[in-house]
Amino acid sequence: MFPPVRLLLLCSFVVAPLAQAASAPPPNAFVEKYCADCHDADEKKGGLDLTALPWDLEKRENFDEWVKVVDFVAKGEMPPKKKARPEVNAAHAFLAGIGNELRAFESQRRAQTGRTVLRRLNRVEYERTMQDLLGIQTPLAALLPADGSMHGFDTVAEGLRLSTLQMEKYLEAADVALDAAINLAPEPDPVKGHWLVKQEQGVRKNLDTPEGILTNKDDPKSKHRHLMLELPDAVVFFNEGYPSAQIRQMERHPAGTYRIRISAYGYQSAGRAIPMAFFAWDGSSGEHGSRMAVSTWYFVALDRPTPPGVFISPVLAMLVTLGLGLVVVRRAQRRGARHLS
Repeated sequence: MFPPVRLLLLCSFVVAPLAQAASAPPPNAFVEKYCADCHDADEKKGGLDLTALPWDLEKRENFDEWVKVVDFVAKGEMPPKKKARPEVNAAHAFLAGIGNELRAFESQRRAQTGRTVLRRLNRVEYERTMQDLLGIQTPLAALLPADGSMHGFDTVAEGLRLSTLQMEKYLEAADVALDAAINLAPEPDPVKGHWLVKQEQGVRKNLDTPEGILTNKDDPKSKHRHLMLELPDAVVFFNEGYPSAQIRQMERHPAGTYRIRISAYGYQSAGRAIPMAFFAWDGSSGEHGSRMAVSTWYFVALDRPTPPGVFISPVLAMLVTLGLGLVVVRRAQRRGARHLS
């Protein structure tokens, strides 16, 4: 029975200082003299009735309304220029009195709750966080209740309430995410392969067909042209459009994580960096789900990589030269020793 009593006492201790600040009466004299003409129950300009505005600072909406009133008076925007202007001393007294009350209340609130209110993730943030942590693509946002909004946003802490229903739905969504992340089925066989662009059917057809042959006998302008160049270790594509190259030899495989290594370099790039990105394509022609980026943009080498032999040959030549030099020196030393003896 003791924990509930302690919690009740703690809540009473925390709320008491705020209640003292919230119980202070608003400065009615200044409001009635300079503001009530335009902001009473009859006029209510701007939708604001200061004669009926309570002094309940614990309600955030009420606190914000009084802050706006102080800001308008401090900037000289209220009362408007056509109305009677308050005396300087009266305006300063009003701003000092109500301003000090608002600052004191806000300082007490910050001392208890912190400058930034602790907030939970909204359902979209929760979904993406779980997907990133567990490496899944399972939708989870629809499983959670709709988030409340504040000031037009659903990421403000004051609008993101945490209820019992919210916690129950969080647990249900977590179960769905874990079920998707933990696959108890037999481990699939690893897929290994080595595919060359020059072995692609479309590439071979273009390269093996002699240039000048008519692809359409009825059209004399349909002469075949080579769109690429075959090198001993690569195929050069001169097309800047989409797609430059496709690897269709890779058949579809079960969903999983794959490590893909791609080797490429620039050819006759004239010192320009060539951007390249890689996509996975499911073969369909639909606009949704047909392509998925698997990398960001890369800049391939500006020219063909230097063969390792270019670096190894000088080293070998130096070692051979050094060895021959040592042999010559040793023989010269032996001959000199024999001559002296």
